[in-house]
Amino acid sequence: MGFVFRKGTATFVGLIGGCLFVLLFARSEWFLVAIVFLAGLGFCQYTCRTANATLLQIVIEDGYRGRVMSIYQLDNGLMPLSTLLISLFIHLWKPADAFTVVAGVSLVFAVYQALAFWKVRQLE
Repeated sequence: MGFVFRKGTATFVGLIGGCLFVLLFARSEWFLVAIVFLAGLGFCQYTCRTANATLLQIVIEDGYRGRVMSIYQLDNGLMPLSTLLISLFIHLWKPADAFTVVAGVSLVFAVYQALAFWKVRQLE
């Protein structure tokens, strides 16, 4: 079916939406509402990662595609470091407060990226 919106825009919408859903999840007090927020987070993450990987495949020249995608996949290897940092915050504060801080900082960076990288937003 393809993308309804531009892939660059979909990447940033998914990124910002994911941050917002983490914020909502951190502040929710009801289980079913938290599950709905996690479903929204999953949808936004899926949208962001799919659009981003598709853009990379389209923009990168054929000879460099394997190298660029291997660097792109390094985020899977770095994920334990961010988990360790978030775990430290959870140890120091309450889990809801830790996720609120992490999501708030992430949201600021996501909005900055969406505004600063305007050329990416226009990529089909």
